[in-house]
Amino acid sequence: MIALFALLAACVPHPAPAAAPPAEPLLYAPASIGGADARFTVQVWSDYACPWCARAYEPLAAYTAAHPDTRLVMRNYPLSTSCNPHVGRDLHPNACAIAMAGICASAQGRAAEASTYLYAQQGQPIAPGPLEDAAHLDGARWRACMDDPAAAAALARDIEEGFRAGVEGTPTIYVSGVDPRGWVQGGAIDVITLIDMARGG
Repeated sequence: MIALFALLAACVPHPAPAAAPPAEPLLYAPASIGGADARFTVQVWSDYACPWCARAYEPLAAYTAAHPDTRLVMRNYPLSTSCNPHVGRDLHPNACAIAMAGICASAQGRAAEASTYLYAQQGQPIAPGPLEDAAHLDGARWRACMDDPAAAAALARDIEEGFRAGVEGTPTIYVSGVDPRGWVQGGAIDVITLIDMARGG
């Protein structure tokens, strides 16, 4: 069995928690690439300002695009004390606003385009115009989302579910469908290898 590891922090693997049914309709579901009925689900908690997260995203997104049986679910875990109570210091001061930008772009079905743009910015403050152009967004709708308490609640949900799943650093990557006992943690190349092994090559 290949060695599994987190790319930045040494996190103790824990099964990803099952989300409790929401009391109200979920207005901002986690961003994803691929079908909900995919055989394999890769769930990544990351920070758009984290260079290791950008390195992990590229092969995972490319792999998902090439394999319809695989789904990539992108969760937010900004390493900033302005929105994440579980980090000890403000490593990426703009990370919370950038995470919100990604959530609001994903609400328009532009998760892939927005993620590519946001990772490339590496923590720089968001310039709405270039993001809207790069991700082909409805600008008025995106700006309204940025002020929507439900979008902020979606970010808080990602953070809390990540904390309960054992996230200590970014990226933390889990994959399901490769082990009948539950979710497995690893690095980007590790989980791709595991999926290929489970698929049979």
